[in-house]
Amino acid sequence: MWLPLIGRPYTPVSLRTPWLYRHVRHPLYLGFLLAFWATPEMTLAHLVFALATTAYILVAIQLEERDLVAEHGAAYEDYRRKVPMLVPAIRALPSNPSKAAQREALS
Repeated sequence: MWLPLIGRPYTPVSLRTPWLYRHVRHPLYLGFLLAFWATPEMTLAHLVFALATTAYILVAIQLEERDLVAEHGAAYEDYRRKVPMLVPAIRALPSNPSKAAQREALS
């Protein structure tokens, strides 16, 4: 909206996945959800607030991702297949074959 107001054409931007975006597709939404649900005492009012904002965020993610697919196409589809939406994937650390070989040699 800003660019037409100042008389400049829109130039598409490429899909980038810096830092946290390599682990979850929506780190800002994840932060909001953590803030909404992390409470020392869950009152009924806070529970209703947390449920409503969680539902709102989940709907917003669907709409945002629809727009991102329209903007970036296959690049975003590939990113979506590789990176989880909100919960970071727990990946096993690669085993060190030299350590395993050393242990077997000692036994």
